[in-house]
Amino acid sequence: MTTLTRSFAYTLLAFCFSGAFVAAQTDLGAVRGLVQDQQTRAIAGASVTLRNPATNFDRTVQTDNSGNYSFLGVPLTGQYVLTVKAPQFNTVERTGILLRAQTTAVFNFSWLSASGTACLMATFFAAMAVGMSPAKYVRTVGHTAKQLALAELSIANLTKDKKNSLDELTRLKSAEDARFAGIQLTGKRVVFLVDMSGSMELVDEKTEAPEKWKGVRETVVKIMRSLPDLEKFQVIVFSEKAAFLFGDKGDWIDYDPRTSSDRVFKALSAIKPKGGTNMYTAMEMTFKLRVEGLDTIYFLSDGLPNLGEGLTPAQAAKMTELEIGDVLGKYIRRKLKADWNRPLAKQPAVRINTIGFFYESPDVGAFLWALAREHDGSFVGMSKP
Repeated sequence: MTTLTRSFAYTLLAFCFSGAFVAAQTDLGAVRGLVQDQQTRAIAGASVTLRNPATNFDRTVQTDNSGNYSFLGVPLTGQYVLTVKAPQFNTVERTGILLRAQTTAVFNFSWLSASGTACLMATFFAAMAVGMSPAKYVRTVGHTAKQLALAELSIANLTKDKKNSLDELTRLKSAEDARFAGIQLTGKRVVFLVDMSGSMELVDEKTEAPEKWKGVRETVVKIMRSLPDLEKFQVIVFSEKAAFLFGDKGDWIDYDPRTSSDRVFKALSAIKPKGGTNMYTAMEMTFKLRVEGLDTIYFLSDGLPNLGEGLTPAQAAKMTELEIGDVLGKYIRRKLKADWNRPLAKQPAVRINTIGFFYESPDVGAFLWALAREHDGSFVGMSKP
């Protein structure tokens, strides 16, 4: 059984890495934009806040003299909310923002003041009541040419903003459908590599987590149902040994959107997590499918390896469990680079995405993150309940 050694609660990607370490990550995005009034004049000193309710990410900046703002080095996990505030202007909020790696999302804001908005809306509804266009109504009631121009410009801007908002909503929906908590959902021939060691029913050494194993099963099914190009799959479960969930030969299973996910959930539900964590055997079995076209792995675990190749029993006896996990983890990473997932002329490298389930040690998160980063994948940490 994997022993969890520390009592800390970590949410998505919440690691205490140094600034240099964060800067080296490739799975980061950025947000920038311009804040103006309805006459396209820059609004300096506006407060712009970017936050993520799922990860507690919360950062606020002020617009410069040109009305510009920016957020750099933003983690990709989950959806963000962007809020803009300034004195004498209405608060504006944009929700459901998804970021992409090494890509800057641009959100510009063109504001009406609070009083200007009230005047415009009153004019608009009054015009509707008498069957006139807003412009004709303004002329009829004797508004000045300046007010008329402002009303017409504001209506045009509102119409344009509506179209832009609908386009953005469509784009976000499309992006959301192709992602799971920040992981780009890809793969035609996919292996779901699932840790079933004893710790998968625990929060820590003394605390049971009845919903944890259920959450693992539900995550496998959710990812499977969301993969747009999935054709064939296998599920490998492991603790002290590894095994195919269906059959002994490890043949590919044709994906049927009507039945496959329910079949996987039912088979995983029959498993009782137990034993230690031998990731070496699991990876070795998985990569035997590389010659059969394996292109993507979704690796679900909550701890470091504590069994397998890389240490002799005599060496392990002199180490702490954390030291054992560190040595075995590095051994697996070297094996992946040098052998299992090494570059081959006619076989593209396999992408590895990792999902961590409310583990306690930051070393676990660091290991899973490195495993994904070294093999063109992404990592997401599922938060502790």
